[in-house]
Amino acid sequence: MKIRPVNAAEYPELASLWHESARMMDGGVTDLPSVEALLERIRQQVRNGWNVSVASDESHILGFAAIIPTRGILDQLFTAPHSRGRGIGSALLASVMAEMPAGFTLRTPAHNRRAQRFYEARGLRFLGDDLHPVNGMPVKYYAATPRQHVMRDSRPQIYLLRHGETEWNASGRFQGLLDSALTARGIEQAKAAGRRLASLIPYADAVYASPLGRARETCLHVTSFATYPQTRWDTRLQEVSIGSWNGLTEIDIEEGWPGLLDGTSAFDWFFRSPDGESYDAVVNRVRSWLSEIEGRVVVISHGLLSRIIRGEYLGLPKNEALALPVAQNVIWHLASGRLQSLSV
Repeated sequence: MKIRPVNAAEYPELASLWHESARMMDGGVTDLPSVEALLERIRQQVRNGWNVSVASDESHILGFAAIIPTRGILDQLFTAPHSRGRGIGSALLASVMAEMPAGFTLRTPAHNRRAQRFYEARGLRFLGDDLHPVNGMPVKYYAATPRQHVMRDSRPQIYLLRHGETEWNASGRFQGLLDSALTARGIEQAKAAGRRLASLIPYADAVYASPLGRARETCLHVTSFATYPQTRWDTRLQEVSIGSWNGLTEIDIEEGWPGLLDGTSAFDWFFRSPDGESYDAVVNRVRSWLSEIEGRVVVISHGLLSRIIRGEYLGLPKNEALALPVAQNVIWHLASGRLQSLSV
């Protein structure tokens, strides 16, 4: 699902959706205009300054929002009846808030309790009752102010993903700061994660990703299924450097540095590299990043780095953090001090 500006060729579909949604709203509409009349209204209002955004999948419009930005008014917000419960309205409202950050007002029919519950649940303030200036029907007015745009726990919510499988993952070669392309399986993992993420959160406050190629490629697939903010490529999210061991296999390391891995486990050998990053150095960059984020955040990173992000978030000691799983078909949801594994 994506949110984008409507194009003129879609006005008839928009008018039909408007007609169907209004017909099925709570309490019904006694004087519902025809589809043709609504189509003409859309054309007229666009000429008069409406900005119309639609939520759409590959083949259909799922909802739309019409605003008058010069007057700070949300004039219309409808979702297709068959699309309710998928977060379409929330995503459209978030896009409206982004377009009118100083706040806005809206009106909704007094009998439409579903719409009133929707706006109230999202923090909009009830202003009062009045009559519609055109048809005289009872309406209720609501307002969104800049303070009410932030409708979330003060602690960040993190949706953390590891990049999809790469050629070197499949062959047992350790990448570190080097790179290899996603395999066909890795691409499918990234797309599946994107579809799952879009079903969970059709919008986010920020998207962060490691700038390494495998994370970039994964991020492009993941974010293609919804309308997300522009990705912030952050070097603090790149994989742990294992120095001279970047790009080697375990056999290569044993041959080149005999005995250096003795006494290590499957989880802590990375930090035996003679010229790699130390655990403390990685923790410091993770803590720096965690201290800056806020709101609902999507993150695409790496296996070892994702262990340390989760470990720091949960306050785990080093040995427990490094033993956390690193599957490539999971979204890790970190919120309110808890960790939840969401299968893709």
